[in-house]
Amino acid sequence: MRKISSKIAWAYFWKQKEVQAVQIISWISLVAMLVTSAAMISLFSIYNGIESTIKNMYNAFYSDLEITAASGKFFTLKEEQKSKIKEVLPEHSFYLESIEDLVLLHYDDQQKPVKLKGVDAAWLQSHKLQDYMFSGEADWNNSYPFPVLMGLSIANDLRLDIFTFLTEPYLFYLDPSTSISGLSALNLPEYALQMNGTFHIQEEFDQTYVLTPLEKAKEIFQLEGQLSAIEINKLQSKRQIKKAKTSIQEILGEDFIVRDRLEQNPTLYWIMQSEKWAIYAILIMVMAIASFNMIASISMLILEKKHEVFILRSMGMQDKQVFLSFFKLGLWITGIGAGLGIILGFLLCLGQMHFGWIAFPDGFIEEAFPVKFKIWDFVIVFFSCFIIGAFAAIVPSLTILKEEKAMSQIEKRD
Repeated sequence: MRKISSKIAWAYFWKQKEVQAVQIISWISLVAMLVTSAAMISLFSIYNGIESTIKNMYNAFYSDLEITAASGKFFTLKEEQKSKIKEVLPEHSFYLESIEDLVLLHYDDQQKPVKLKGVDAAWLQSHKLQDYMFSGEADWNNSYPFPVLMGLSIANDLRLDIFTFLTEPYLFYLDPSTSISGLSALNLPEYALQMNGTFHIQEEFDQTYVLTPLEKAKEIFQLEGQLSAIEINKLQSKRQIKKAKTSIQEILGEDFIVRDRLEQNPTLYWIMQSEKWAIYAILIMVMAIASFNMIASISMLILEKKHEVFILRSMGMQDKQVFLSFFKLGLWITGIGAGLGIILGFLLCLGQMHFGWIAFPDGFIEEAFPVKFKIWDFVIVFFSCFIIGAFAAIVPSLTILKEEKAMSQIEKRD
C-alpha cells in the first residue's frame, strides 16, 4: 500500500494525460521552492565569504588570545609567569609581546594623532601582514633608528609615501607622567622616522595604527620591561584556544584579562551573526508565503480527484493511504524544488568564484564578492524547505481524514 500511495502521488504530480491548472499550480509551487532555496544557498555562501574576508582582515591585528592588565595601560610580567605561559602553549603557536600608546605624527605642515604599536618580526609573520601591504615590505630589515609601517589612510592624510627622501616624518610623544605646565611644543622630544611601507587592511586600522619594532617603541615610551599586551597566535582549534585561555587565566589570576577573538571585538561578531540569521528569517518567511501555492494546488487536486478517491476507497484502499498519496505529492514538490534549488545555488556560487560576476567597488581588498561553502548551510536550507513543505502538504491532506471521520459519524447515526 505504501508503494501504491507513492505511485499515485507521482502520477498526480507528473503523469497527467493533459496539463491542467492544478498541475501548473503544483509546478509554480516547485519553482517557488527552487528559487527560494537557491537564493538561500547563494546568499549564505556569499555572506560566509564576506564574513571570512572581514575576519581575515581583523586577524591582521587581532590574535587568537590577548592578555592585558585588568586596570591601566601597561603592565610587567615576571619571567616565571612568562615561562609558565609558554609551557601551556602548543609548539606551533606564537608568543608575542606588544606595546602601544597615542603619539602625534608630523610631516611638513600636516599633523595627525595615531596609535604607535611596537611589535617584533614574529608578530608580522604570524599575522601575515605582508598580504596586506600596499607598498614596501612587512619587515624590520632596516638600519635606520626608527623604521615604521604605516596605515594607508594615515599616509594619505599626511601626503606621505615610501619614496619621500627630502624631509622625514617626525613623531612626538608626551609621557603621561610629565607635567604639562610650562611645557611648549618646541621642547617636546621628537623622533625622526623611516617609512618602510604602508598597509591597507580596513579603515579602522588604516586610519589608526603605525607599527614600529618593539624595542624602538619601548625606547620612545620609556617603558623598559613593560608591555601593553601579550598575544597568543596560531592556535589550531577552538578547543586549543579554550584550553590555553583557561590555563593562562589560572596562571595570571584576576589582575589580568585573557580574551579570545570574539571577546576582543564582540560587536563585530554579534553583528555578523545577527545579519546572517536575519537574512535566513526573511527568506523563511518568503518560503512560507510561497508554500501557500502548494496548499492551494493540493486542495484543488483533492476536489478534482474526488471521483478517483471514491473508486480507490471502493477497491479497499484505506483513507490513511489516500491521505498519504496527497501528502507525498507535497513532499515530491518540496523535495524536488529544494534539491534543484540547492544545486542551482551551488552552481551560481561556483560561477561567482571562478568568473567574479558581482564585483566590489574599486578600493576594496577583494575584486569580487567572495564565496565560501559550509556544509551545515546546505543541511539547514534543505530541512527548512522540507519542514515548511511538509506542513504545507499536511494541511490540505488532512481533509481526507476529516471526511472519513464525518462519514463514519453519519453511518453510526443511520
